[in-house]
Amino acid sequence: MPLEDMEKTRKEMATTNDDKPRDEPRVYESGYFLLSQQITSLRDSMDSKFEAARKETEFKFSEVRKEIKELSDKTDARFAKVDQKFDEVRKEIKELSDKTDARFAKVDDKFDEIRKEIKELADRTDARFNELIHRYDEKFGKIDTKFDEVRREINGLQRWMIASINILFKFRYLPTPT
Repeated sequence: MPLEDMEKTRKEMATTNDDKPRDEPRVYESGYFLLSQQITSLRDSMDSKFEAARKETEFKFSEVRKEIKELSDKTDARFAKVDQKFDEVRKEIKELSDKTDARFAKVDDKFDEIRKEIKELADRTDARFNELIHRYDEKFGKIDTKFDEVRREINGLQRWMIASINILFKFRYLPTPT
């Protein structure tokens, strides 16, 4: 508001009627009109400033939203790459696991073959030992029968000898016919 308008408004307010006390200012219609214009001008100025601030704030928010969106897209792209790398690592781990399983299956097959060979050898060894045991049992059985025959013979000789001794003693102590 220019300085002249302010001075004019002050003078209009300061003038009074004679019937009113001096401490109450008198306001003319032109003063109300000027005051209304100043209020309207001030309101329009404030509205335009608020609108400019709102537009600037909206623009800044839209810029921040764009930045956030770009960062979100970049982050999504990076996470997509990370997910892809994880998928590749999972695939490699799966391949290694499959290879390891195949190797262990081969090792298990080899162990099964070795167990089978060991069982066959053990069965053959058992059969040979059973054959040897059977042979030795036959031989020891023959030896046992021979020992039994020798014992019987010795027992028979012992009886014969004892009987012979008894007979000799009987003849010796028999009264002689004189």
